[in-house]
Amino acid sequence: MNYNFNLKKTLIIFAHELKYMLRDRTTLFMMVLLPIIIYPLISVTSAYMFVKSSQSVKKSKTSVIINRDYPPFTDSIRRYFAKYKINYDIKFASLATAEIQSLITRNELSAYIELAKDFEKNIQASKSSEITLKFDLANDKSSVARAEVVNAVRNYKGELVEGNLSRLNISETLIFPFDINSVNIASPSQIGDSLLARILPMVIIMFATIGAFYPAIDVTAMEKERGTLETLLLAPAGALDIMFGKFLAVFCLTMFSIMINLASISLTFTHGFFIIKKISEASRALNIVNFSISPFSIIAIFVFMVPIACIMSALMMQVAIFARNFKEAQNYMTPILLVFMLPPMVSMLPGYSLNFSSALVPVVNLTLLLKGMLLSDYKISLALLTFAVNIAFSLITLVGAARTFASENVLFRPSEDIDVLYFWKYKTLKVNQELNIVKLFFVFQLVLLYYAGSFVQTFFEIKTGLIITEIFFIFLPAFIFIKLVYGNFLNTIEFKVPGLKTLAFSVFVALCGFGFTTVVTIFQSVVSSPPEQMLKQLQKAIMADSASGLFVIAVITALLPAICEEVMFRGMVLNALVKKYSPFYSALICGVLFGIFHFSFYRFIPTAVIGFYLSMLKISTGSILPSMAAHFINNFVIVVIANGEWYLSKGIRPPMSLMFLIEGLILFSFVIFPFVIGSMLRKAGRPSGAAGQDS
Repeated sequence: MNYNFNLKKTLIIFAHELKYMLRDRTTLFMMVLLPIIIYPLISVTSAYMFVKSSQSVKKSKTSVIINRDYPPFTDSIRRYFAKYKINYDIKFASLATAEIQSLITRNELSAYIELAKDFEKNIQASKSSEITLKFDLANDKSSVARAEVVNAVRNYKGELVEGNLSRLNISETLIFPFDINSVNIASPSQIGDSLLARILPMVIIMFATIGAFYPAIDVTAMEKERGTLETLLLAPAGALDIMFGKFLAVFCLTMFSIMINLASISLTFTHGFFIIKKISEASRALNIVNFSISPFSIIAIFVFMVPIACIMSALMMQVAIFARNFKEAQNYMTPILLVFMLPPMVSMLPGYSLNFSSALVPVVNLTLLLKGMLLSDYKISLALLTFAVNIAFSLITLVGAARTFASENVLFRPSEDIDVLYFWKYKTLKVNQELNIVKLFFVFQLVLLYYAGSFVQTFFEIKTGLIITEIFFIFLPAFIFIKLVYGNFLNTIEFKVPGLKTLAFSVFVALCGFGFTTVVTIFQSVVSSPPEQMLKQLQKAIMADSASGLFVIAVITALLPAICEEVMFRGMVLNALVKKYSPFYSALICGVLFGIFHFSFYRFIPTAVIGFYLSMLKISTGSILPSMAAHFINNFVIVVIANGEWYLSKGIRPPMSLMFLIEGLILFSFVIFPFVIGSMLRKAGRPSGAAGQDS
């Protein structure tokens, strides 16, 4: 396949794809008609429901039952309800909690007031007493009535205080020295901007995702289904020409979708909302809000959406090209939709704003930037950093898409590669089949660890939970999988006894890797430090109060993970990866999966680095035992350092010279670590720059 890039051919393919997609009714509906219809429809429907809700509240009757009649109290409640024009009904009966619940469920009761046994005597004797209010927050009518009844009871309490003070000839100012007046200083426009800042970024990114969804499927999986992809590949155009031509078509339609959505939202929230306020009976309540979007904000949003649209288009094309038809592509693309639709919800959360850490996370950074721009609360430096980060990620996804399109194994993948759930039908598995079934197993393990692992670690004591997790949720499933798919367990994981020289090298790699990850962790903590509660939980799991306790913790947190996790990742996952990719990329992918498996954003980078060099150690030595030994050493050193406080409490204080030596060794390890990786790559027989070759 030709890899030369020709701009003229790219533009020809772009024009052809764009023209064809614009003829598709589904694409036009999702991109043009839906945004134009959906926002006015939502606003009108919301206003109508708001008005109907207000009317329903006004017409609803607050039904109250009091356990007995005490005229001063009952009359005060009636006066309060009459003053605020609350439609009410008061009855008297002594009810059990079950009866109250039944009446509320049948909407025959809103709230129940229970006066204490000697309420009347205590009130007349100026003694303290009690009123119990019973309601049901799960019931809308009871929940609304609660506030009304509570205010009515407080009003009676105020009347009692006022009467007692008057009888004793005491000024009210002694009890109530001041009043509290709450004044909202925010203008209607500021309130509107605040609401828009929470809603608009999420809506724009979500609809941009939908805008890229169908075009990406149309130029990839649908072409396979129609049988036109082969014809296009026979044309005198390179792989890059075809990929970039299709990408430009998807990207342009995505940006067009963003433009249509922005225009529709702007008109709906400005002119449309103004009309609704004029015709709405609830205009008094709606007048406290005024929506307006400046032309500068619209242009800025459109510009900053460009790199995200690139990422969406390239990533969706890269995933959709794996599918053979439209239905299969939809299944593959669902996780991608979640990737782009869930992070924008951060705009709805209070207290989140754009900072250096969040600016490094794609989609989240754009969401928080748009939120800050609409509130006029953002820094230019962080805005530029966000744009640069998203541009970098868009280039990465473009490179990935280009490599994917260049692979004939992806473009013309046989059905056997997908039919991996029936692996026993095949005498030998192909590389793609083996890799796909390992992917499915990894996803299964993620789900198992998230639900079952988190449950046992919460239900049982933390150390017991860790033992159960390592043995039954990591090692045992991996052991069963290897036996079912490969047969011979020890041969598959490459359980070979290495020589003393290899073991010594694994110790050296472990110490260098520990020093490197320590420095990486320090740098990461400057950017984004983990919550204190998380550190306390980790400390609780590895802290010991005696030498025997330290031994037990070392077994649980160092020895067990070194065996169980290595069997799964270096014995099974890496075993499938090296059959398709180069040693470097296999170790890199395995390291990333190892980081994901630990379910911690703050530990992801250090854990991924550990997974990477353990994978390189296994590949270069041809045995899993060195990586097990290195894994154990890394975890054991962490346990020993974490328990340093126990040594200090026993009066064991290391000399300062030793502390300086340790710090120097850590820095030295950080410097020489890349050379250690290079040495392992040379032993593996492949240079670090080699790209993985498709089988």
